[in-house]
Amino acid sequence: MIGCGPIKTLVDPGDFPERNEEFFANFDAYLAHHTDVKINRILVTHGHFDHFGGVYDTIKLLEERNRVTQDLKVFKYLTDNEYEQQVFERYPQLRQHVHTIGDRQVFEVEDGLSIEAILTPGHLDDHMSFLIREKKTLVTGDIILGAPSTSI
Repeated sequence: MIGCGPIKTLVDPGDFPERNEEFFANFDAYLAHHTDVKINRILVTHGHFDHFGGVYDTIKLLEERNRVTQDLKVFKYLTDNEYEQQVFERYPQLRQHVHTIGDRQVFEVEDGLSIEAILTPGHLDDHMSFLIREKKTLVTGDIILGAPSTSI
């Protein structure tokens, strides 16, 4: 999660729920402990399941806990690759939430904190990295490590 205030941006919420139980349990515990936190945006680095597969279930958890802003949006560089297609086949209703990202698109998280999307194909054709400009921090998904997954 990115942001110091109560409204945060979430990056790569992980895999399909059957392979991501620990994340969902930890995230739910975090939400229970931080009662003021809401998510207004989810950014996805690429379409592999361990980055994009958990988006729908994350949205459902956030909605159940009343932790989304009214304008929650998911952003991903859409290429219609096979992984993206499989996620949308499993969750057709997810399409209405997902908007494509443009190279160098900037997202304002809060005053003094912004994220710049940078197209970094290679690991996958739809790969984006996210530069937290003011912190000089680059969120890369798998572009540097490759495997195993960077999920923590």
